[in-house]
Amino acid sequence: MSFGQRLRERRKELGISQGELAKALGVSLSAISNYENGQNAMREDVLLRLFRVLEIEPNYLYQDSFTGKGFTCTVEEERLVKAYRSLRTPGRQTLRAMADALTTYQSEVEKNLPVEEPRQIPLYRTPAAAGYASPVYGEDFDYPLFREHTAAWFRDYVGKNGIPVKPGVREILEWLKSAGYAVGLASSTKRESVLSHLKHTGLDDYFSVVVGGDMVEHSKPLPDIYLLACERLGVEPGETYAIEDSPNGIRSAHRAGMCPIMVPDMIAPDEEMRRLSCVILEDLTQALAFLRERTAAE
Repeated sequence: MSFGQRLRERRKELGISQGELAKALGVSLSAISNYENGQNAMREDVLLRLFRVLEIEPNYLYQDSFTGKGFTCTVEEERLVKAYRSLRTPGRQTLRAMADALTTYQSEVEKNLPVEEPRQIPLYRTPAAAGYASPVYGEDFDYPLFREHTAAWFRDYVGKNGIPVKPGVREILEWLKSAGYAVGLASSTKRESVLSHLKHTGLDDYFSVVVGGDMVEHSKPLPDIYLLACERLGVEPGETYAIEDSPNGIRSAHRAGMCPIMVPDMIAPDEEMRRLSCVILEDLTQALAFLRERTAAE
């Protein structure tokens, strides 16, 4: 049974009409018909609402996805899909954006290839954003050119849509500022890019110190970035909190002797993260409540 067939079956089981489901999901009536007939795929945000409305787990709709008629999926592709589903929403959105950029890059490269010498540009050859994926598709992939294309795509996206800001960012920064705390930013990204992003989001005035990955010899997970940030803030690492969303950030802050607060983004915390973090919280609103509580207790 296909995704659309299971969707229709569950909708009817709950006594929900196509019109009622369309209203609940914020889509058109024709969109529901297309979903059930397998003509269109749902966006991520619509899928998440669908799971809540139908009171089901993703596996209910996708359980036959790898055995459908005319559809063949390798074990590796199935593993990648399962890994994708295990990510939080920001992680899924990031991967979708990366896939769009890679697809665009492949199309542009292939347009310039001689017809008599067709070749396929691998999509998963390059390192991921943090530089950990190893090359597995040969040496003909032009990574510097890919970086150039993706950087241009990112600039264009930001120009049209702006830089998204996590919920709770302004509230926690405003509280820290009003309470008189020294606040710094330690990022593996180049300092110039970090300053540009802060300016675009209107957050630049909250940070008295900004340290980028190009200012130290070793980036995260080594502690250099955080140690330099603490030095410039004039504080001791042991008296400093570090709010991080990535495993390497937590490792870096822990090695610097700080108190890491993990607010997970793309990767869910594992046993190592629970061991290295002072606390793991769901979002920045919880982080603000935690800091207020700790401050009041001191």
